[in-house]
Amino acid sequence: MDNISRESGFFQSAKNIEKNGAYYTDIGHARRIGYLFDFDKADEIAVLEPSAGDGQAVLAVTGKLEEGRDNIRLFLVEINENTCKEKLIGREEFDYVLNADFLTGVRMSKTRFSFSFANWPYGTSKDEKSRLETQFLVKETNYLSNGAYLAAVVPYAALNDEEFARKLLAHFEVCGIWRFDDDVYSRFRQLCVVARKKSMSGYKKSDIAEFAESISELEEIPYLPKSRDEAGERFVVRTSRESEIVTFEAAQYNPYGSSEYLESSPLFRSSKVTNSIFMEPYSNSERLKPIMPMSKDMCYICAVQGEGEGVTGSVRNKDLHLQRGVVRTVHKFDVAGEKNSKYVVERISSQMSQFVVENSGKVTEL
Repeated sequence: MDNISRESGFFQSAKNIEKNGAYYTDIGHARRIGYLFDFDKADEIAVLEPSAGDGQAVLAVTGKLEEGRDNIRLFLVEINENTCKEKLIGREEFDYVLNADFLTGVRMSKTRFSFSFANWPYGTSKDEKSRLETQFLVKETNYLSNGAYLAAVVPYAALNDEEFARKLLAHFEVCGIWRFDDDVYSRFRQLCVVARKKSMSGYKKSDIAEFAESISELEEIPYLPKSRDEAGERFVVRTSRESEIVTFEAAQYNPYGSSEYLESSPLFRSSKVTNSIFMEPYSNSERLKPIMPMSKDMCYICAVQGEGEGVTGSVRNKDLHLQRGVVRTVHKFDVAGEKNSKYVVERISSQMSQFVVENSGKVTEL
């Protein structure tokens, strides 16, 4: 879930504040949501969670750990930096994690995910023009493939909001609505909506009226099933492949977060990979194959940007030296033209010189 500043006062219970502004779906109810779906028919399923929290709910829904499903690939987005670092990043069960605002701070491949579990932030957006649930729903629609299932935990107030209902019915076929047990519902008035994305968007006016009628009597909405047998016929989730999700990144690059994520990733721990992308520190006591020299154009670009300047090497390795790059403007004059109409042509160019000052005092111009 989002942080406190993004949520409505309705949602800020004492228990919620203790959790740093995030209410995570009750694990027992999350597991019961999972009973509604069949994840075993597809050999691979890419799952999107746009407000992951600590990630435990989506694990329970998909049964990735409890059921041992190795066909599940989890793509998580969480806005809270501390939650990401402490609960998500570096854990093997989470395949991809972004510390970003799902509404404005992510870039990912569209129409590629075949399942999404979502417990979006509740309440009115900052601009007070719409509900947060509606904004998340619209954004998430872009990333789900036709026929993909969305299991969304939403408050009863959102379902009664006409704009939310219109956006939901425009892009999804509502397969069913279930409510949480009374002890949980009495606190947060949560329901679970299961919807399947349509290939053609649009709805009839009568659809809005029928939807409103279907949720008008809370007692008529069934509780989430307490077992697979009670769930009856399940919704079969289609195949969606990790390899088809080419883009999954934060819109704003965070070098510090990226380096932390890289260090915790299996790729970084693989010597085969790291040996091919990192060079060992240079030492003049070793005979090494020199790196490929840069072209003149690249040398010029590096010099004008100040790259490659400063103290290089170390005293311990006995290769300490000072390196400087200088770009000068050079003027050359030539005589051109015919005998009776000669003129002087000035040619202006840039010349780059690079100097190496060794600790012995020797200066070399490259």
